[in-house]
Amino acid sequence: SQAFHSNPVAACIVRLADDRLIEANAQLAREYEWPPGELAGRSTVELGLWADADERRTMLATVREYGHVENFECLWVTRGGHRRNVS
Repeated sequence: SQAFHSNPVAACIVRLADDRLIEANAQLAREYEWPPGELAGRSTVELGLWADADERRTMLATVREYGHVENFECLWVTRGGHRRNVS
């Protein structure tokens, strides 16, 4: 928990069954312009994080098939509408 929350890299834990954020670290909240308390319990779609719905579907299909995803590059969107490359 301490390593996750003190990590300088934006990170979140998302429940695969319903795409809801279980936890997000402070760096993710800062980079995506969200108050930390407003992230948990909301889906990545509800938060508008994905720039491309097809990228989201591809990533979810990969996780379901292989149990994980590595080096998956995509675009996410900040609360203010800025696009960010993420992996």
